[in-house]
This record gives sequence, C-alpha cells and structure tokens, in this order.
Amino acid sequence: MLHEEQYWLPEHYGEDRVTLMMVDPENLYAYWEMTGKPAGTPFVRLFEIRERYGKEVPDLRLQTEVAQRGNYYFHNISAGSKYFAEAGWMTDAGFVIVARSNVLSTPRLEPTAAVRRPGAVTAAHHFPLPSSPAEHVWTGR
Repeated sequence: MLHEEQYWLPEHYGEDRVTLMMVDPENLYAYWEMTGKPAGTPFVRLFEIRERYGKEVPDLRLQTEVAQRGNYYFHNISAGSKYFAEAGWMTDAGFVIVARSNVLSTPRLEPTAAVRRPGAVTAAHHFPLPSSPAEHVWTGR
C-alpha cells in the first residue's frame, strides 16, 4: 500500500514583498503581499528604467488597482529593457510604497548589429529535423 504524504503551502507568508519575473521578453509576471491594516487603495506599479543624460531614471509604465495579495501579468512591454515593480497604497496624499521588487532585465528580441556576423543563425532561419541519428553529429563546418 502506498503512503501519500500531505504537503501544505500557506496562502500568504506575512511579509511585505513584491517579486517580478520574466515570462518572455515582452511579458512580465509579478506577485506580492502587503501586510498590515490597509492605508488606502492597494496598487501595483511597473517602472521601466531608462537612461537620460547618462543616468538611469525610473519611468512609470503602468499602475493598476489590485488586492492586498495577488499576482498580475504585464503584457506588451519593451524587450531589451530594465524593469522593477512597487506595491503600495494610493492615499489622498499620494502613493505610499510598501515593497519594491528586484530589477529585471529583459533580453532583446534579436541580436544587436554588433554581434551579428555573416552566416549567423537568426530567428528568421529554421532547419529541418534530422532524419537519422548520424545527422545529429556536429562537424563544426
């Protein structure tokens, strides 16, 4: 007879936290938890870090009203950029930050011109699947 162990995952951890993860170069996923008594309306904000006059400057891309704990997908963002998220309360006096996420760098969709070389494989190329195991061998030519 098989014995099945039961594992328990909590619904929340009691920590003020927001985490940003990449789904693909144009989509991000965030999850958060804000503890304590609500101090306003809960919001999550996404910032893109842009370079201006030789300095990195956060640029607010999106803010959305959310629940005190939850998750959200940010779609159609710019590939090849840096992002971070904030979770907090929107009050009459402004936005009160509760937690800030990690900074996430999204890859470019294509190699830059500086790394492209003649004959290099790009996303536009595709190759047929080999029909025999012998065709799997790379000769370096």
